[in-house]
Amino acid sequence: MAARRLSSIVGGRKNEAFDTTVANEVQLAQLGYEQELKRSFSLLGMVGFSFSIVTCWTALGGTLIVGIEAGGPPVMVWSWVGICILSLAVAYSFAEMCSAYPTAGGQYSWVAILAPPKYARGAAFVTGWFMCTGIVAMGAVNNFVRRILWTGGGSYLLISV
Repeated sequence: MAARRLSSIVGGRKNEAFDTTVANEVQLAQLGYEQELKRSFSLLGMVGFSFSIVTCWTALGGTLIVGIEAGGPPVMVWSWVGICILSLAVAYSFAEMCSAYPTAGGQYSWVAILAPPKYARGAAFVTGWFMCTGIVAMGAVNNFVRRILWTGGGSYLLISV
């Protein structure tokens, strides 16, 4: 039904984006969900959104000093490679959960689904608050690191020449 409706909108042409959308709607219906959110992010939009949340330039600038003092460029390069590999492992595990349980809520929705029924509601509540607290703390830490970088180590004293 939905495929016929969408193909009439497009004029009967073969369109992979609509086919994917229909397949996703069918899969959500099989899981007992109804699609409510519009999927309008492009790849560039998602990458931009991720960088705006993470603000990796601030975190990278704050950690360069630690790497330089701990061992110089070799430590920084190889730790960067190792962290990227481990971050990909975390991303793949989240992607697997997201493909099995596609919800807009993220971690707290997955906890509510995967936890034992007795603890699901409380565990999802705690997970949601940890995520909210982490996002707020991330913004505060980024601003703190930026202030240290801009003021040259946190000193507000102006030394006249």
